[in-house]
Amino acid sequence: MKQFRVSGYLILLVLSAPTMLASGYLEASRSEACSGSISTDIRLYSNSGEIDAFEFTCVYNPSHLSFTGCSAALLTATWDSIDCVDTTGTIVVSAAAGTGDAIPAGSLAPLLTLGFTLVSGLTEDTSSPLTLSNPLLDIAGYNLIDGSVTATCPAGAIAVASVSACYLDTPTVDVSIGGNVNVIDHFGFIVNFDPAVLRLDSNCSPGDLTSDWELLSCNPIEGAPGQVLVIGANDYGGSRIGPSSSGTIAVLNFDVICQDCEQYSAYGITLSDLNTDSMPFNDLFLYDITDGEFSYGCPPPPVDVAVEDASGLQGQTIEVEVLFTDLPGAVNDFGFDVHYPTNMLSYSHCLPGTLTSGWSGPNSMLDCYEPSTGLIRVGAYNPTPIFIGTSGSVIKLYFTVDCPGCTDGQIGYMTLDRLVDDVDGWGAQYGIFTFLLVPPPTPTPLPVPAESGGGIALMVVVFTVLSLGLFGSRRSAARSGSDGLKGVRP
Repeated sequence: MKQFRVSGYLILLVLSAPTMLASGYLEASRSEACSGSISTDIRLYSNSGEIDAFEFTCVYNPSHLSFTGCSAALLTATWDSIDCVDTTGTIVVSAAAGTGDAIPAGSLAPLLTLGFTLVSGLTEDTSSPLTLSNPLLDIAGYNLIDGSVTATCPAGAIAVASVSACYLDTPTVDVSIGGNVNVIDHFGFIVNFDPAVLRLDSNCSPGDLTSDWELLSCNPIEGAPGQVLVIGANDYGGSRIGPSSSGTIAVLNFDVICQDCEQYSAYGITLSDLNTDSMPFNDLFLYDITDGEFSYGCPPPPVDVAVEDASGLQGQTIEVEVLFTDLPGAVNDFGFDVHYPTNMLSYSHCLPGTLTSGWSGPNSMLDCYEPSTGLIRVGAYNPTPIFIGTSGSVIKLYFTVDCPGCTDGQIGYMTLDRLVDDVDGWGAQYGIFTFLLVPPPTPTPLPVPAESGGGIALMVVVFTVLSLGLFGSRRSAARSGSDGLKGVRP
């Protein structure tokens, strides 16, 4: 302290060291949402000193947002007091560490989080500002960076169709839009698929909404197998796609190149990069995406060879026929394997079927043998073929039922594979063996009348039986519309 005397007055002059203002940055984040709740962080960074208390104001537009509250973030997780007082568009935030940890200098992290709910006044692709002001206490003099909340409600929907096909098929995949709120003059996106399963067959075709567009291309991306860049524009000719339009904008043509895909296995066909740099004026930028899939599905072949179903009791010998049905081609020679359940059956021998009963002699062959338990290999040859359209059995296999622990109705499967020679590629159907504990009921035969000494009595009995059978059959025929005499015993 220094003293100065001026004209009889004593002037005391107090000199002190200059006070340096604290420095740092307080920033409101830029958030995006379509509807419902949204959280916005207030971030702190480059603070020059410790912080254990602060206050600031955040102003928002109540026509767009509704304030729901605030909460501590990483830097204030241990603080005793965080208060946010809202007066319809103005939030005053004050906080104190109390017994919590002070924020060290040089921090870079969220200070606290403000919660809002979007209201209907915020329309698609528009922003509502969050303005910071009045930094006080330990953040007095800090630089303030305003934030915003942007509505990103989709302007429409874009979807790639799902499709099912088999090897060597040429499926088409539609890309469609719907629910668009704006006009569409340009678009660009990438279609992603599995290059081990599908191959782009040719350039894409226009859809019903782009049928007159001069520019529509689908080009594989070099160095990125399984990606196709789709671009469309009506700058050089074509009609605008108006609001609320729904339909197809592109049709991609594929070849199915997978030979060993599992039946019904699925592979994604997805859309991405609606903001691709190849089409900067992309009117689909905010569209919701629905991906599709490719399902590998080959139609089941017609059943040309089938194993007959069978049933039997423990220790019983059963006959199982292998049947040809409506032959699609003439057969001189054939071969196949039959697999049977070894826990239920024991193989015995085989005999020719109705279609191969004459396949014997020096130029013919019909043989069955068991190279391994559970597998019967059948092979046959004859100079005279079985002709197209014929049906019947080609081999009869005999088994002994050997399953002492089986339960009544227990089943096992008898399957066919390795079809070769003239039956190569034919459709095969398995058979089912059913174990029985008790034999199936046997139909009861009609009683035979006993002879008596009276011929007239015998005549009356026979007449009565025939009459009842005849008229009963006619009543049944009246219900079924068939010949009333069919199946009547003589």
